[in-house]
Amino acid sequence: MTASSQPLADLGIVGGGQLARMTAERAAKLGLKTVVLDPSADCAAGDLATRHIEASFDDADGLRELVETTRVTTFDIEAGDAAILRQLESEGGKIHPSPSVLATIQDKLVQRRFLAEHGLPVPRFEDLPNAAPEAFASFGYPLVQKARHGGYDGRGVAVLRSADDLDRALTSPSMVEEQVAIARELAALVARRPNGDSVVYDIVELFPDDATHVLEALVFPAAMDEQTHRAAQDLGRAAIDALDGVGIFAVELFLDTNGKLWVNEISPRPHNAGHVTIEAAATCQFEQHLRAILDLPLGSTRAVSAAAMVNVLGPAGLDGNARVRELSPALEVPGARLHLYGKTRSWPGRKLGHLTVLDPDPDTALERAREARTRLEFVAKEVA
Repeated sequence: MTASSQPLADLGIVGGGQLARMTAERAAKLGLKTVVLDPSADCAAGDLATRHIEASFDDADGLRELVETTRVTTFDIEAGDAAILRQLESEGGKIHPSPSVLATIQDKLVQRRFLAEHGLPVPRFEDLPNAAPEAFASFGYPLVQKARHGGYDGRGVAVLRSADDLDRALTSPSMVEEQVAIARELAALVARRPNGDSVVYDIVELFPDDATHVLEALVFPAAMDEQTHRAAQDLGRAAIDALDGVGIFAVELFLDTNGKLWVNEISPRPHNAGHVTIEAAATCQFEQHLRAILDLPLGSTRAVSAAAMVNVLGPAGLDGNARVRELSPALEVPGARLHLYGKTRSWPGRKLGHLTVLDPDPDTALERAREARTRLEFVAKEVA
C-alpha cells in the first residue's frame, strides 16, 4: 500500500450484485461505509454503497483503488483477478477471503484437487483437456461436466448420461466427475475468523431446478437425523479449515442414496442458500460475514424459526426494464417477506429477488413461499 493512501471506507466489495447490496445494507446498520467495484453502471448495490468504482473485475487500477481506499476488501462474486489481488495483499492490503483461497475456488479442477488432497469426500473426477467423444467414453457415463472457470447459477454444468447427450457438452476448458446418486442437496454455511474460530448454521436443504440447475427453493433447517446433520456441519467446517478461509462460505453438499456425504462446491462469499438467515437466524449471513472479515466476535447461528425461501426470477417473455405490477397480492400470504434487489432490468431466469416465509412447519413455509411467488407479476416499465 502506498504511504499516502488512507482508507476512505470500511468495506470494499468486488462485485456489485444482490449479495453486495445485502452486505452493504447490513454494513450500514453497523455504521460502516461500503465501496463496490462493478462494471455495470446500474449494479444492484450501486445505490446503497457509499461509492461505486465502475470497472471490470480484473481491472488493475480499479482493484488497487478499491483495496487502497478501504479497510478490508471482500467479494460478492468469484471473478476478481487473483494475481492482482495477491500483489495488493503483499503490499499490505487486507483481503478476505485471501486471494489464494479465491484462486483455489475460481478453478473448479483446482478446487476439486485441493479437497481431495485434504481427504475430503469428493466424487471421482478428471481433467478434460478436450471434449472429444472418446474422452467422455473413457471416463464413463453418466457424468457431470463442469467448466473450470466462470460457472455459477447453473451455467457451466452439463449432465451427460450417455453418448446421446454429447450435443449438450461444454466446449470451454472443463473437468468431468462421476454423477453421484443424489438423495438430497444440502448446504453448510460456515463463518470463520482469522484466528480460526468458526460457527456453522443449521444445514439447509436445496431444491434446484432440474432443467437449469438454478436454486428454486430451500428449507431451513433441513429435516434429517441428528447424526447426519452433525456430520454435514462437521464436513463443512473441515472444508473451510482446510482452506484457512476467512469470511462466510457456503459448502454445497450431496447426500447420496446410501447416506454418504460428498462435498460438491464451495462459495467464498454470502450465498443464495443463506438468504433465509435474514429472518430465520439470530445473526444473518451478511452480518456474520462482516464480523468474520473484520475480526469481530461471531454471532449466534441459532435458528429462530423453521423457514423456506424461494428465488424470484425474471419471467419468460420479458426482457428489458421491468417492475412489479402490485406488491399486495404476494404480501397477503401469511408470513411472506419479500426482498427485491433493485434490478431495473429483467430477463428470463435473472435473479430479481427472493421470498422467505417463517413457519414451525417447513413444508407449510415452502408451500406459502411458492404461493406468494405466483402472485408476483413483473411487467414492462416505461422509461422516460
